[in-house]
Amino acid sequence: SGVARNQRQESTFAPVTLTMAYDPAASTAHWDLATLPREPSNFHAPQLIDTDATVPRLRPLEEDVAQRRPIEEQLFERVDQHAWSVARREQHNFDQLIWDLIYARAVDQDLEKVRVIFQWLCSKDLHHMNFDGVRPGSPEDILLGIRSGQSTYAQVFQTMCQYAGVHCQIITGYAKGADYQPGMRFHDARARHSWNTVLVGGAWRLIDCHWAARKLIGKQCTVDNIRYELDTYYFLPHPAQLIYTHYPRRVSSGIHPAA
Repeated sequence: SGVARNQRQESTFAPVTLTMAYDPAASTAHWDLATLPREPSNFHAPQLIDTDATVPRLRPLEEDVAQRRPIEEQLFERVDQHAWSVARREQHNFDQLIWDLIYARAVDQDLEKVRVIFQWLCSKDLHHMNFDGVRPGSPEDILLGIRSGQSTYAQVFQTMCQYAGVHCQIITGYAKGADYQPGMRFHDARARHSWNTVLVGGAWRLIDCHWAARKLIGKQCTVDNIRYELDTYYFLPHPAQLIYTHYPRRVSSGIHPAA
């Protein structure tokens, strides 16, 4: 399920930053609804977005990291509160989950969709989540695969983004996890990891829900040493910063912004 970040790998870079401005007042989502409306009886998750056929071939994000304006986390307060509220609820299937997260409040901005999914995935206890009537290969099967190690955070995040109408790709490569030592060489049997790139604001941006959701205390990757603690640095960090810990196996022009 990927390499665990170490407690020594706290965010030592600049605060969480974005290139596009987020104005909560301009949001058209129904954040003020006191309760979430139930999903209609005929609701089904929209058709899976075809990332192979329709993904835009854009240039990677190009900007000077020193010129990025730090984002104020409180701007996402309503978005985050919604994600946390949904995480505390139980959903019987994936359709109900994606309805509650995205469509019940008519979330239509890609940035808001990505933030909601990021916060839900990083705050939900996936090991105690259950669905009814899970079919092999279904979205429910992918989400529950976290418990058995058959799925990764990157696969879950991509699945949820695709059904929310957001272009998302999985990046496979290596990461400097808890057991990394200076001078250590990466190879297939060590330090393998996966993360995502999402299309937001006209550019491909990076995200790592696995490292954002939990960290390892000490060197031994055991249940007792894992701490679930949100680190929003891994929400759309600058490629020039993330490359110090995350290195892709393959750089795809127009897709991977760390090129």
